Amino acid sequence: MTHTPDMIIKLKNKNIALLLCLILLCITSCLNITSDIKNWIEIENIEDINGKYHFLSDDGVKIYLPDTFKKYTSSEYLKLLDSLATKKSYAFESRAVETLRDLDGNFYIYFDEAFGITYTINTLPYFPFSKRDASQLLGIIRMNNEKITKKEDIKFTKITAKYTGNKKQQIFRSIYKVDYPDTDLSLFSTAYIISSNGKTVMIKLSSIYDINFDPFIQKMIL
Repeated sequence: MTHTPDMIIKLKNKNIALLLCLILLCITSCLNITSDIKNWIEIENIEDINGKYHFLSDDGVKIYLPDTFKKYTSSEYLKLLDSLATKKSYAFESRAVETLRDLDGNFYIYFDEAFGITYTINTLPYFPFSKRDASQLLGIIRMNNEKITKKEDIKFTKITAKYTGNKKQQIFRSIYKVDYPDTDLSLFSTAYIISSNGKTVMIKLSSIYDINFDPFIQKMIL
């Protein structure tokens, strides 16, 4: 596959790499999570998942989410965030939401109130990308994490980063554990960039749980 340096430049200039790792992380720490609910977060097999499709009509994309997710507008989500987060966290998170919302393409937010999990998806201008592109993107993520660590009491640990692709479809997935030592809080930040069928999407999942979201990604239709 042809290397596409313009894609990496665009990602860096828009600060998407930073947003892949740090976005909407504070909400889960503010909710009372019921641990004994029989839940979807333990699902490993695509045959066992229950949920429903959400059609993003402006983009011709169908995403598949657990039944507990509800769609929010940006203003509704920021209002929820304002009611739960500290002033400092709200300022950071609201800027992140605004940055995602201002990217080329459309921006959607879904929130699982039962488990305090945030799912965002951006539909971006189409770009196929290579394994080399994904490696460069991972390097940008690492540098941004190091910058944040110098300014904030936050520790990043890479759980996984993987690229799979061919001429028809490319997928980049990364999972980071984000530790806040001053609060003993740990969160997991999962990100996907998927290009297929002439479309590209960026998906972000933020949770206190280390979730295998791949079965839901596999049911998505681009």
